[in-house]
Amino acid sequence: SSFAYQYLGIVINGKKYIYINAFHASLEKDNSHSLIKNNWKRKLVNVYDGCNGFWGALYDIEEQKFSSLQFNGCA
Repeated sequence: SSFAYQYLGIVINGKKYIYINAFHASLEKDNSHSLIKNNWKRKLVNVYDGCNGFWGALYDIEEQKFSSLQFNGCA
């Protein structure tokens, strides 16, 4: 399945990273998830649970490496 992505530039201890927030793209079109549907391009999507349908990671710009891959828990 395909994902929708949000990107956020952050600095941690002086190092620049890009935070990648990912969720199932199908939620963008799902009326039961109106918060995601209407706001995901302007506001960070933060969902509790959701299992592997929601995940995030850091990308180290200088080292060109990914780290801190985390999937949401399952209720």
